[in-house]
Amino acid sequence: TFWNIAPADPPSAADIFDGDAMYTRGAMVAEGMRQILGESQFVSVMHDWLTQHAYANGTTEQFIALVKAADPTRADRWTEFFRQWLYTPYEGDPAAGNKPQMTPANFDTFVLP
Repeated sequence: TFWNIAPADPPSAADIFDGDAMYTRGAMVAEGMRQILGESQFVSVMHDWLTQHAYANGTTEQFIALVKAADPTRADRWTEFFRQWLYTPYEGDPAAGNKPQMTPANFDTFVLP
């Protein structure tokens, strides 16, 4: 059921702490980023994020901007990746395709809308 709630756009305050939607799906996004960027660049992005937001809050938009700044030649691809993984809720059977279609495996070849 974690596909039903978009982590960056939960439908209600009660959904903010939905363990599956927020934490599992969020972890999947981080792992996807690591696979796409590579270990070294991923660690660098995460270090920059933590350094820039030490003892403070950051927004999803700021995080996405940081990733795009680290990989500017694929900014449009990152926009689509985060749209599918963070901003889109999916209903129905994931086996039937009701989940993000852009993955680390097809990140560079996925046909952008």
